[in-house]
Amino acid sequence: MQSLGRPSSPRSRTALHLKGVRREGITEQRTGGRIVNLDTRLNLTLDNPIRPVGRSIKEDNTWFDFIVGTRLFFKFTENFGLTAKTDIGGFGLGFSSDIAWNFDARFGYKLPWWWVTPYIGYRVLYIDYKDGSGDDRFVYKMWQTGPMVGLGIWF
Repeated sequence: MQSLGRPSSPRSRTALHLKGVRREGITEQRTGGRIVNLDTRLNLTLDNPIRPVGRSIKEDNTWFDFIVGTRLFFKFTENFGLTAKTDIGGFGLGFSSDIAWNFDARFGYKLPWWWVTPYIGYRVLYIDYKDGSGDDRFVYKMWQTGPMVGLGIWF
């Protein structure tokens, strides 16, 4: 079977979290914001014997969500513990998503001589964002879930 063309779709999503924190015992109240940037490009190439024909479509959107949330700490030993956090944001403001919800839980082990904590966990992020109208309408309604591995740095 002969191929008619080659689609490709490189995407990137960048999120920057800005937070203020108040800690009491095992809980932490959080307020702040999340800047989300989506950069999507769709490349289409039609193979034909004379010359390939290509088309590229690019969409770039950025928005800011105010967020409020909480984080809980559970220590099993001096260095080993569980952290669970959740936040909600967006609230349908003119420059933000209709709703954005985030939850993650992670197990970590604090390495005291290196001031770092390697961790493993799971994250769920839901964003419902709409902008524009007609042919310029952009809709991003997405669940992102999955395991995570990381390194926390203490300072």
